[in-house]
Amino acid sequence: PRMMLRKPDIALERNAQGQSNWSPEQSPVAGNVAQAVQPEERSETPLIGQIEIVDGHVSYVDQKRKLDLEGAIQTATGQVGANPQAELTLEGKLEGQPLSLHFIGGSALMLRDTDIPYPVDLDVAYGNTKLKAKGTVQDPFKFTGANLQLSLTGQNLADIFPLLGIPGPPTPPYRIAGQVTREGDIWKVADMKLHSGDTDLVGDVTVDQGSKPPHLTAHLV
Repeated sequence: PRMMLRKPDIALERNAQGQSNWSPEQSPVAGNVAQAVQPEERSETPLIGQIEIVDGHVSYVDQKRKLDLEGAIQTATGQVGANPQAELTLEGKLEGQPLSLHFIGGSALMLRDTDIPYPVDLDVAYGNTKLKAKGTVQDPFKFTGANLQLSLTGQNLADIFPLLGIPGPPTPPYRIAGQVTREGDIWKVADMKLHSGDTDLVGDVTVDQGSKPPHLTAHLV
């Protein structure tokens, strides 16, 4: 009915060739054991009534992306009667720039049911770039859907590429806000507001990743 992890130490790493220390190739014994006991459906995972993590430590290194993070993971008590929330705080560097991340999500037990939207509250700071996202995602492992209130601010939109992998044009200081949703291959940013220098844009953006090549449609004023 209850599982507690006291001071777990989780060290994750990808080398310059993209190989991870948690892959079956790097850990064949653990990989074979996990494969043998893995249920066909996630809902068949043994039911644990409550999972608690106390004073956990986690580190993540990605040599190829020049990413080095270290921090704490634990469960935090939410509203009275609710399941504990997962809380993750990391600090480090990405391509030489300071990077910090604070994440609060639903309980680990919510991951059993792919039909229940998983709540997320994320704050990321990368150099002068600040990203906030709050809302829900559908099945975080497969990321089949999302409904998030998003805000992004910074000194130059071109700085987002190392963080998000999206090339942005050079701009004056900017701020962007909007409601981001995903259904299947369709991404939408509704009620988008962008301010940069002397420019103000409002409107909606839709990206269809299912078409080849992916298709972007924007209605902006």
